[in-house]
Amino acid sequence: MSLRSLLLLMTGALVVVAACAWPFYETSTYVKDDRAVARVEGCSKGRSRSCQVTWRTEDGRSGTASLPKGSPGEEVEVRLTPRGGVRLVGDHFFLVSFVFPVATLAAIGGIAVGMRRIGGRARRLAEQLLAAEGGTTLRIQGDVVTRKDGRPVLRSGWSERPSGHRPAELPERRALKEDARPTRAPRADREFMTVADSAGTPVFVVRRRGGDGRAADLCLLAPDGSARAVLHRPSGDLPGGDVVDATGRPAGALVAESLSSFWAFGIRNEHGKRVGALARRGRRDWVLHLEDGSPEILHHVGLAAALNVSWVQNMQ
Repeated sequence: MSLRSLLLLMTGALVVVAACAWPFYETSTYVKDDRAVARVEGCSKGRSRSCQVTWRTEDGRSGTASLPKGSPGEEVEVRLTPRGGVRLVGDHFFLVSFVFPVATLAAIGGIAVGMRRIGGRARRLAEQLLAAEGGTTLRIQGDVVTRKDGRPVLRSGWSERPSGHRPAELPERRALKEDARPTRAPRADREFMTVADSAGTPVFVVRRRGGDGRAADLCLLAPDGSARAVLHRPSGDLPGGDVVDATGRPAGALVAESLSSFWAFGIRNEHGKRVGALARRGRRDWVLHLEDGSPEILHHVGLAAALNVSWVQNMQ
């Protein structure tokens, strides 16, 4: 789990705890049901009415507290709170304080159920891809790429900038609509990724290109660093990206079928024909399938996306 995800999880937990603390505190008062008789000593009127009371229990305990209403000299039955305050018997206004925590927990539960369903659809597609006959099927587990039988064929790792890379050779980044979420530029040691075969020979290089106000690009480079293609974030709302070659001409796309398909993508060629798919089977377990005759660049685009899970998450 990344530091960012951990911080978000901790923040969410704190919000839930804060939302539930007061209602549960009040509930404990009613569950314990520690009763006493309180005499109203006097009331004051300021921004809100407050009455000072002296309370006494049957076993002889006593103390002072305040109530929001009452008449001087009046005796009322109260419940004692864990911290020495009092609540009128029959006053259940505290139930209103449950609205926010119930809504919060319901929203979290709804999101969890929705994400589970989305993940389930992606896993079913991944299983279908693994069972597909013909074409090329690869499984990406962490930084290792294997065939269906588990035989490793490729491995990725962070690397230095290729000596022959010329950023100006790549098509310019695509400007998105004004409300697009900005992304930060990648860390210096997380900008280039080299994908090599089982013998250690580089096959292609991936460069993550991002910055303020733009969604990140995945740039495909040859082993020497020369430009091959770019996976742009599409200008619409669907997660995924459009593929252009080094000259900027359309070369295909990797785009979700719907707004809810965070972890299942169709792969299309330059003519818009579906020629493959990429689906998440587990946390860092993806399945890529492409039909026979599909352009090599689309194979490498699918691998680049699956090997850069943070890109898939951040471009939603």
